[in-house]
Amino acid sequence: MKASTPAHERILRRVALQGDCWIYTGADNGKGYGVVGVGSMRDGSRRTEYAHRVIYCAFVGPIPDGYVIDHVRARGCRSTKCVNPAHLEAVSNRENVCRGDRPRQLAEENRDQARRQGQRRWR
Repeated sequence: MKASTPAHERILRRVALQGDCWIYTGADNGKGYGVVGVGSMRDGSRRTEYAHRVIYCAFVGPIPDGYVIDHVRARGCRSTKCVNPAHLEAVSNRENVCRGDRPRQLAEENRDQARRQGQRRWR
């Protein structure tokens, strides 16, 4: 029986270089994050994992409990499909949210809504 190819090797076969980013061109979850199947169907351990998490574990080490993997803007990366280990960092979920674009977008949306409703004047 042939041993299966490790997930991180399968991911690296589907990488396109864009600047410093390693863009995973395989399957995605519909929200822009690359995914890959890991585990065995024979023993029931088959599951889908995010490609960037698989690469982080293979090249950097285990992800601490309660942490998520951030695509670090300070390292030039905000692409959810990037799997370059140099662009990935394990952080708390709170830190990941604070670093992301969504908090700024929400703040702007809330400000604009308040303006429309005449609740507050912004300088």
